[in-house]
Amino acid sequence: MDEAKAIREKDAAAFASENAEDKANLKAIGKAISAIKNGLGAGFLQTPAAGQLRRLLHDKQDDFEADTESLVSFLSADEGEGFQAPSDQILGILGQMKDTMDKDLGEVVADEEAAIKAFKDLMAAKTKEESALTAAIESKTK
Repeated sequence: MDEAKAIREKDAAAFASENAEDKANLKAIGKAISAIKNGLGAGFLQTPAAGQLRRLLHDKQDDFEADTESLVSFLSADEGEGFQAPSDQILGILGQMKDTMDKDLGEVVADEEAAIKAFKDLMAAKTKEESALTAAIESKTK
């Protein structure tokens, strides 16, 4: 039972970390979409959310179906000469990324909920088994 508890705690910590990162990435994508829709694309590039989005693209670019080259180009641009306002293509890519991440997060949360239920069921069964064995031992020693 101790081993099962240790494994569950390790899995719960990994989930918490991944969940927090996924939520921060989704928040950054949401801010990017909002800024671009409001015509603040250049200003968005200077925010921490843009940095979070850059890291996301760097770390997980292969996870997205969308062609992210134009998004990487947008995030790498500066406001100076030659800056082009983001296009509907950028919004589409961000939207696809958000949809993919929302779906993935939902699956991760469902998996975690199933793991918690399985752990509780296991612990209940083991506790019941332990009680039965203890009772059997006690009845034989009387």
